[in-house]
Formats: sequence, structure tokens, C-alpha cells
Amino acid sequence: MTTYLWRARDRHRNATVQRIEASSAAEARKQLEADGFTELRLQAEEFVAAAKASVEAASNPEYHVELTPEEEANQVSQPLPGFWSQWGKSLRESPWSTLFQVALLAWGIHRGNWILIGLPLFFLLLFPVLHFWFGMPLRVYDRINRAKVWSRWPEVLSLCDRMTRVQRWVRMGPGRQEILRCRCQALAGMGRLEEAVQEYSTFEGSPHLAHWMYLSFLAGIYEVAWDREKSLALRQAAAEERPDNMSVWIDLAMHQAHRMADAPAARAALQRVDPALVVELGRPYLHLVEGMIRSREEDHAGALEQAERAMEGFGPFSHFPLVQSVALITRSYLCLESASLGQRDRAAQLRREVTRYLENARETELLHRIAKAMDALPAETARS
Repeated sequence: MTTYLWRARDRHRNATVQRIEASSAAEARKQLEADGFTELRLQAEEFVAAAKASVEAASNPEYHVELTPEEEANQVSQPLPGFWSQWGKSLRESPWSTLFQVALLAWGIHRGNWILIGLPLFFLLLFPVLHFWFGMPLRVYDRINRAKVWSRWPEVLSLCDRMTRVQRWVRMGPGRQEILRCRCQALAGMGRLEEAVQEYSTFEGSPHLAHWMYLSFLAGIYEVAWDREKSLALRQAAAEERPDNMSVWIDLAMHQAHRMADAPAARAALQRVDPALVVELGRPYLHLVEGMIRSREEDHAGALEQAERAMEGFGPFSHFPLVQSVALITRSYLCLESASLGQRDRAAQLRREVTRYLENARETELLHRIAKAMDALPAETARS
């Protein structure tokens, strides 16, 4: 059983978030519809539930905070509040105490009394100190993901080792499985695929990671190493083991279209996706993959429209570092299709924006397709 999170409207048309346990997202949706909920939009499914369980396993139980369904849905879809907003909130929650401490500090400064200065400063600065301490794992994890976007694999490897050290002091943040996955991606990206696979294989058969999910993550490690055939086989195996999870079909369709240049196979995989069971963050991927397929079919106008819709869909999630990666891929397809349709100025601007990313990610085929489309523009268009 997995815990699913849904935004919906109840019988009275009030917006609500429902947390429900079921054997699949389809079963959860069926239960909610039977209870009169409408306008259902999935917020969290198996991958999110596994990540949540991994975090809880890595964290000190004393730090656990039970979130309401609304709070959990916001955490999945919205950026965490920044330091200043959190500090301001903590001060506002005890205004009289804050006012007294400020007054005491001012009086201490006026009198030149270090005790009167130090005591309120201690309490006023307690939140920043605790925020810095307990925020270390999340800051390091954010840096890991930002380095992954630009394929800075030695930096990712170094940060993963740093995360391991930090979590010995502060038992919070991503679980061991996630940090090891990032570490193995870094090893694969540095040409040490065999070592990466051997390390990650320690999670095969783990009760904390479903086998189909293990296969999906392992496929991502092979993909970083550009072993497209092995990555494809693993994604196919994951989809066969868990056919009612829409994310594995989206991943498979994207791999078929983008990596394997196999539009018919990609469309067959995409047809297995029920949009009603796709998590909110996954919905823009449907447009991106459709655009990739149409690009392979040389339907350039359709591909451009789908890429634009994907770009718009990714917008609300741009605060997530890894969404930056898929957004850059989307912009790359916008560049390709704009050039294919003769929109040289737009294509040239997009090309400047994505070239460094594509070079770092070793997306040589996509770079070649863009260059070929740009070179094929008529001479009169090129002079404009």
C-alpha cells in the first residue's frame, strides 16, 4: 500500500487535499470519486512516498513533524520558505517577547552593559544559529542537484561525501539511498560505470526500495554513462513490473524518443499513460515527450507547440534545481523546431542559452540536429 496525495473539490465545491492509502493511484482515485470528490489532481505517488520514507529513516525521530495533507502538498509543489521569511515568522509569533528583547538590547547599548546586550542578542540570534545548523543537509543537497544539472560530476561526488559527513552531525535530510544514487550518477558521469553499478547494487532487494523503482533509478545511472541500450532495457523492465505507475511510462517514452530516436516505440509507451494519474509535476512531461515524438516525425509546427506548452507547465516548478535540467532540454527543442520553421532570430537566441548545457551533458546528437537545422536556413533568412 502507498500513500497518495490528491488535490480535489469536495461535495460542496470546497478546495481540499486528501491523503489516502491504496494499492495504486487508480484505486485511490476510484475511492475518492466514490466519496464525491471531483477535479482530482495527483500530487504525490510512489516515488514521492519512497523519498519521504527515506528522509524519515535518515532523520532523528525527535525532529519529525507531522504535516497536514495541505502542508505536505505545498511542500511537494512549492519552494521552502527562505531564511528571512522564517525568521520574521518566528519573531512575529512572539511579538511581546521580541519587543522586550529589542528594548532590553537598546537599553543595554545605552548603558554600555554587556550583560544586558548579550542576553537579548543570544535569544534574537538563536533562530539564525539553529537555522544554519539544521539547514546544512538541505543546503548541501541543493548544491548536489545544481551541480548535476550542469554535469559537474567531480563536484557532485565531493558534495555527496560531504553530505555523509554532515549527516553524522545533523540527522536530517535525504536518505542514504538518494545520496548513494547521486554518488553513483557522479561515478557513471566520470567514466566509472562499473564501480557505480556495483555500489548501487547494494540496494537491490532492499525492503525500503521497491524493485521496479530500483530498476528505474539504475536506468538513470546507465543513462548518465550514455549506455542507452542498458538504460532502455531497465526502463522497460520497470514498466513491466509496475505498469500502473505513470512515471515509468513517461520515462520510457522520453528515452525512446530522445535517446533512441524511435518515435513509434515512444508513442506506444506514451499511449500507456493515463493523464488523470500523472502527478502535477509530471504533466508538463507529457507535452515535452509528445513534442520529442513529433520532432522525430518531422511535424515541426506540432513539436514547437508541444515544447511551448511544456515550457509553460514547468514554470511553476522552476524553483526545483532538477527542473532546470528538463527546462533546458525543452528550450533546446524549442531552438531546434524554431530553426526548422525558419525562425532564425529566435533559434539563435535559444541556441546561445542552451549550448553550454548541451555540451556539458554530452548531448551531441541534439547539438548536431540544431546545427543542421540552423545551417539549412535559406540565405535570405540568414541575413535578416
